[in-house]
This record gives sequence, structure tokens and C-alpha cells, in this order.
Amino acid sequence: MHKPVSARALTLTNVADTITTSRPSVSTPLQANQAANATQVTVFDNTSDMFLASDSAMIMPDTGETIGNNVNISNMSTVNVPAAGQRYVYFGGPCAGIGCVSNAHHAGDAVIVPITATHTIKFTTVQPIPANGFVVLTFPTVSTNNASPSASGFSFNGMTSASGLPANIQTNGITCDGTASTNVTGNTITCRTAGGVSASTTVTFIIGCTGQAGGTCNAGAYKAQLINPTKVLTAGTSDNWIVGIQTQTAALGQIDTGTAVPATIESVQVQGIVQPYITFTIAGVANGAAACNDTTNPGVGNGSTATFVNLGNLTSAAVNISAQTLAVTTNGGSWVITATSSGRLWNPATGFMLGDANGQSNNGDGHLTANDTPAPGFMNNGATVSLFGIHPCAVVAPPYTPTILGGWASGATGGGAGAKYSNPWNSSGNAFYNTVSSFSGGPSANSTTTVEYAATAPLAAPAGAYSTVITYVATLTF
Repeated sequence: MHKPVSARALTLTNVADTITTSRPSVSTPLQANQAANATQVTVFDNTSDMFLASDSAMIMPDTGETIGNNVNISNMSTVNVPAAGQRYVYFGGPCAGIGCVSNAHHAGDAVIVPITATHTIKFTTVQPIPANGFVVLTFPTVSTNNASPSASGFSFNGMTSASGLPANIQTNGITCDGTASTNVTGNTITCRTAGGVSASTTVTFIIGCTGQAGGTCNAGAYKAQLINPTKVLTAGTSDNWIVGIQTQTAALGQIDTGTAVPATIESVQVQGIVQPYITFTIAGVANGAAACNDTTNPGVGNGSTATFVNLGNLTSAAVNISAQTLAVTTNGGSWVITATSSGRLWNPATGFMLGDANGQSNNGDGHLTANDTPAPGFMNNGATVSLFGIHPCAVVAPPYTPTILGGWASGATGGGAGAKYSNPWNSSGNAFYNTVSSFSGGPSANSTTTVEYAATAPLAAPAGAYSTVITYVATLTF
């Protein structure tokens, strides 16, 4: 062993360690046991750079446990939820693939997000490095654990080499030989030069890269290996780490020295909120306009407005039809339109009521006993039958196609002979309703449903005005 000689050591110039990301790694313990297939966990809030959406986290195992690998993070609770010094960490979805951790873990197990970075270390020699001389890079850590971040420096993440540099360390301005004198051990990368380096030469080591040109890592060649440390100082203040650089003679005598100071600091989370909204409009349909593909109905009502539908003169010889359009615009994921009625279509002066299409009998009681129950029925006409009901159909506007529920159209897309109608009222304070239309395909722009109103009256129906009130509700769901 040769004793290093440092009397003539000078300071290397233009020293830098540029890392591809300065975000610290994240590590915090579970504050409560995590059950198998859990989609959220409770962690200690260590106030450092915490979990961000789309992070891929791991839960380290205790004795007899299995590591929880690569679960996607969707969000975190606010501070002190569920308790002081604690936070919830929510996973990315149902327990399928990476939406949960299928195996259980104990309180105290670490939840980690290892942040890997590529280091580009550059310096300019002051004095030449002779043939078989050395460059030694010393990092502030002794950790080589796979995937596990350290609080005291950069973890080498299992990267070692007993002879020559591994493929993910590239050099420029210097050629390292392939002997055992060139190696990666502990926190040190040692390069023995094959032919020496001249003075005033820019030397580059790219740690976490499999191909370079001119001291720059090639596109697609980044293979980040070193794991950034976890947060140490107060949030908003960088943690500075010292990487020692030393050039040596073939006899290990010190030539020049320098230090690079890479810094890590929290990422800045930027957030904005788009509030959910829904716009629901009702519009009239002109007299004689086709609605729900009805072009051959024997009778037609008068034109409607947004708030009034006039079915005209009701007789037993025809089914009178009027219509309205209901339109939904929303940025939500799904919506549903429901309808209720104040009661049967009736003449308050005489008390005579037209039957409900879903009741299937003259003056029969067809009120709802549950949502969409009883099912809508056919609209008939004749001397002994009086019926009233509504029938929805969608105006298709791709890609927004409302879905008609409840068997409203059987054997026909319109309101003709195959269509079914219902008067959605009940005797339980409008607790039940008919589903008019619904959609679950994402945001909708003016997604339109047409609703037909139809009635026929028997010859024995007393003269007068018959009425009811239909109420529509558009609900946004997520």
C-alpha cells in the first residue's frame, strides 16, 4: 500500500453534479395495520415531500409478510386526517392489478416511493492524470439496498461492480479499464485510467445511463439507478449533499480534489379545481313535428312550450300526442333524468280520471309501487279505455347516447304501436319515479332526450279540462 501524497494537490475546476430530478424520495411508516386488499392506508405525517398522484409506492414487509409492490397513489388526505400527525394515503382504484395491496402489513412498516435520478458529474482536470492513474467518486452514503431510500445520502440500489464499470455508468474524456482496479463498492466509484488524462480536460461520469455522446446521455438510454435521499431539512429548504472527487496517481497518491454538491428539494404540487356543473333544459316541440319516429299516429296534440303541454281535444278515436325535449350538458361522468307526476290525468270539476298506461285499465290505479314499477304499458284507444302516459326516446348525438331504461320501448324505437307509456305517480309522496334516460360515458354536450305525452279518452268521459303535473329531475353522479 502506497501512502497518498497530497502536498501538490490542487482544486479541480468546473465541478458539478447535475441530477435529472431533485425530488426527495418518500418514506413514512404505517400508523395502523393494513388489511389485505385495502385501497387506503393510514401513515405518519412526517411533513416532508409526501406522496403525489400517480406515484408508484411500495410497502416494505415485516417478518412473515410479503412486500406490497408498485401500488399507484391517487391522493392523500389533508393534514391531521384521520388524527393529529396522521394522513390517509389513497390507492389508485379497485383491487385489480395496482389498485390495492393484496397482502396485509403491520403498523410500522414503511411505505416508500424511491425516486431515482441520473447523475452527470463533470470536472476539469488541473494537473494531468498519468497512465493507470485513478479517479475516485465518493457519495455520502453506504446504502446499497435495492429500492430502499436513505436519510443520509444517495442509495446505490444494489449497483456494484467488481471488475470494470457497470453498463449504466458512462464516461467521456476518460477511459476506465476493465480490471478489478475499476469497480463500484459501497459508496465509491473508482476508475483506473487506461491511458491517462491530460491537464485541462473535461471529464464526465454519467451514472444511470447506458449510452452517451460528447458527455450527454443519449435519448432512451437513461437507466436511473441511484435513489435520492429522503427529506431532512425543513420543507422548502434544499438538502445539500457532498460528492467527493479525487484524482490519484497509479500509486494512489492524491493529485487534485474537488466536491460536487447536488441538492434535493420537494416538488411543488400545483392544483386547480374545475367545479362540476350540469345544465338541464326543457324545450317545446311544434305541433305536427315528428317525435320519437312518430309520423303515422292518428292524432296529434298542440305545440308545447318549456312549461306547458296541450294534448288538445281528447277522444276515443285517436291517441293525441305532444312532445318536449330534455337536454343535459355536464362535465360529470354520468347523469340520470327521472320523472314524477302529481297524480292521474283528471278533471277536478267532476273527479273523473283517465287511466294510467302502466295501470292497463280504465280508471285503474297504476301508481308506482317502486322505481319504474309497474312497467310501462301500451297506449290503446277505444270506447271503453282511457289512458295517459309519457314515453321517452333519445335523439342520438354520438358519442352521447342516453340509455332508455325500464322497458319503455318494446318492438319500436318511437312512440308508435310498439311503444310503451307510463304515468309516474304514486301515493308515497313521490318517493318513486320512472327513469327517463341516463348516461355514464363521461362529459355530455347538449345530450337530448325527447319525451312524448299521450292520452286517449272514452266516450263516457265527462267534458272539461284534464291535467296533471310532471316534474323532471336531472342528477349528476360521479
